[in-house]
Amino acid sequence: MTAPTRSGQLIPFALILFAGVLIGSFTLRLATPPPPEPPRFVSITEAGAADESPAVSPDGRWLVWFSEFGGALGVWKRPLAGGQRSPIATGAVGLPRFTADARAVLVTASDSTSTSVYRIALADGRSTRVLSDALDADPSLDGRWLAYLRRESRGDAIEWVLAIADSAGRGEKIVHREHGRGLRGPRWSPDAKRLAVSVRARPDSSGAILLLVVGEVARPLTLPLTKGSPSVGAWLDSKRFVYAISTAATATWPYAGSSIRVHHVKRDRSYEALWLPIAIDQVETTPDGRLILGSAGNQVEVPNLWLVDRVPGVRTAP
Repeated sequence: MTAPTRSGQLIPFALILFAGVLIGSFTLRLATPPPPEPPRFVSITEAGAADESPAVSPDGRWLVWFSEFGGALGVWKRPLAGGQRSPIATGAVGLPRFTADARAVLVTASDSTSTSVYRIALADGRSTRVLSDALDADPSLDGRWLAYLRRESRGDAIEWVLAIADSAGRGEKIVHREHGRGLRGPRWSPDAKRLAVSVRARPDSSGAILLLVVGEVARPLTLPLTKGSPSVGAWLDSKRFVYAISTAATATWPYAGSSIRVHHVKRDRSYEALWLPIAIDQVETTPDGRLILGSAGNQVEVPNLWLVDRVPGVRTAP
């Protein structure tokens, strides 16, 4: 019997090694998860309506919003899962926000002389004034506090004030003053430890989003370079805040749009979760981690609301 040569020993070994590489590559391909599917968008604006300022109840069951529908202005409600809309208040009212128990909605109402915040009971429609000379109130999720805005005249200038009070509108405390630039959309974090508020841009200064811990100095988020105003934002949870910022057309991408961004408060970092070729003016979140985006109206299109089934890059509890 002839002894095997060195080359005869190497050939089977090389075949085994090659087969192992093929099997390993195939196994790795099977183990590698496919790229995530893009989120799904569903329009929740009815034909002929112009919708804005969405708010979701703390239990995730109801949606309220301001709408121009059928020639009438007002605040409406409907089940978030779908169904018929019904009016809550009509006329010069807007900026609705649910109370913590979801039994009432706070709205801002204006007349020829003043702007006030009212609580409207959903059971019987009874209206009670909570705050005078105030607007855009947001209740904390624990039901203890209200955050709201006020405009004050300082000679020829307007100063915007962010204030808090108890749930009955008593014991006001001013937490921030903004000179020259308008404020909008104060939002409590779910743990009621932080406030976020959007600052409008001016021709000589860009917009901003301020994060505040009550009793401390406001800290602005680092936003992408832009001259636009950030949208009204919303908290995904007590650590993450989501908002939109306008993006201008460039030589490489000749389309204006909006960058939907998630900011992690404790890490002080942001990332772009979505880019959309439309102007987003409002962001709202649902308790199960979905988004409602409100597009800004223009000369061609009316404001619309979109339901997005998830936020890319954010894990939500099952």
